[in-house]
Amino acid sequence: EALFEEFIRAEPERITSKLAAEPALRTHVLASIAAGYVNDADGLLEFMEQTFFAYQYGTGEVARIIERVLDFLEREEMIRTQGKLLLATPFGEHVSRLYIDPMSAVILRDGIKGIAAKEPTAIGLLHLVCNTPDMGRLYLRRRDYSDLELFLNEHADEFLTPIPDQEYEPDKYEFFLAEVKTARMLQAWLEETREDDIHEQFGVGAGDIRRNVSTAEWLLYAAHELAKLFKAKPALGPLRKLRERVRYGVKEELLELVQLRGVGRVRARSLFRAGYRKLADIKRETEQELAKVPYVGVEIARSIKRQIEEDAV
Repeated sequence: EALFEEFIRAEPERITSKLAAEPALRTHVLASIAAGYVNDADGLLEFMEQTFFAYQYGTGEVARIIERVLDFLEREEMIRTQGKLLLATPFGEHVSRLYIDPMSAVILRDGIKGIAAKEPTAIGLLHLVCNTPDMGRLYLRRRDYSDLELFLNEHADEFLTPIPDQEYEPDKYEFFLAEVKTARMLQAWLEETREDDIHEQFGVGAGDIRRNVSTAEWLLYAAHELAKLFKAKPALGPLRKLRERVRYGVKEELLELVQLRGVGRVRARSLFRAGYRKLADIKRETEQELAKVPYVGVEIARSIKRQIEEDAV
């Protein structure tokens, strides 16, 4: 009876169009142009007038927001005008296919372009993706501030985005610290820190760890694709390697082992400690000896031996 009162007989909740959020509107406007659904501003407005967003906010408000979005996309060279026509640029087409917020794409592009000949560090690239609106930020606890500020001072030259002035931009500075905390959580993950320890250090649950890891992996892929587009060669190798490390949550030395099906971060580390540091080491070993390695066992030993033999054929 209580469930009926709460969910069936109760007053309907107010619903709001997701397009009311400008990040979502940026994404959909760019996608509409890139996919050829609309080819001019009038057609775009006519298209948007059919949405629940227009019904809620009125066509006048929709027109003003769309104008701002179009100005942004043109200014950042994701679209161009040809007379009245709206056309997606190669940058815009890439962003639309990657399905990320165009603002995230701008942040990634500018950060990647800022990479000089010196190879970027993991924390610099991790913070770059955490600086985007597509990445959720961890909450700051009172005890976090001193540690994060010390870390920020020690690694200031590694960041690929400007550090806000604490005195003149206190809100932006606090957001930046939250981004740094999120980046450090991801760094702990790829340094093979146990999830329980990550939870203790950063105050984040297992589900949130996985969600942030998944988002970071996708944004690193997007950054890699944009680096290819803009021919930012110094960024390509580090981005590709870091994406793999984030996916599996491992140090670089385990990347070869985690390519095996059924071998995650725990089994890979166990194999590494037992002396099997490359696939060639496993290839030379018998199933019986591999099965003795902690967390491996007979079935996994048989599976990885079969995989290596099949790849060798």
